[in-house]
Amino acid sequence: MEGEGTMRTLNGDVYTGKFKNGFKHGKGRIAYASGNNKGGWFEGEWAYNKKEGQGVCQDSNGDRYEGYFLGNSRHGQGSQEYAHNNARYLGLWQNNLPHKGKLILTDGTCYEGDWKDDMFSGVGSIGFANGDTYQGEWKNYEPHRYGVRAYRNGRVYTGEWQMGAKHGNGSMMYPNGDKYEGTWANDMRNGFGTFTL
Repeated sequence: MEGEGTMRTLNGDVYTGKFKNGFKHGKGRIAYASGNNKGGWFEGEWAYNKKEGQGVCQDSNGDRYEGYFLGNSRHGQGSQEYAHNNARYLGLWQNNLPHKGKLILTDGTCYEGDWKDDMFSGVGSIGFANGDTYQGEWKNYEPHRYGVRAYRNGRVYTGEWQMGAKHGNGSMMYPNGDKYEGTWANDMRNGFGTFTL
């Protein structure tokens, strides 16, 4: 098949667009009728039966992505709106997963930074809906290793973290000017430290 046309597969998927030597190639749209993405669709650029270049897709769960593809995967700059919580991600993708970018939740929480395995991992900053902020290192959605958290009540912790808890060496500044500097364990002051009034 060459040029433009419509192809219906045995499982009911329907592709309408351009062909080259029998391959989906150029601009085209496919609607999926079966499999894990039943009810989903993709519209954009193809290269020899693979999604390559810019396109828009909607998954069967209602998630909608607009951006670049490579080898059938979201790859490069793109944005996705998540149907289950109306969150939105804008940034870089790698092998179908967020890689470095910004996630905005409906309550106003906003994370911007690195991702790994579809989780906050690496270096990033977040502003929470309650007014707290955190900037530093992450692992599996949790503050980890080193970072600074500013609380809405005026306290500021600077130091080491372990999977979301203050753990290791760190300091806490209090709104009245007091300061504790020392060791922490499981989110509490623990071991040697000094308190400056």
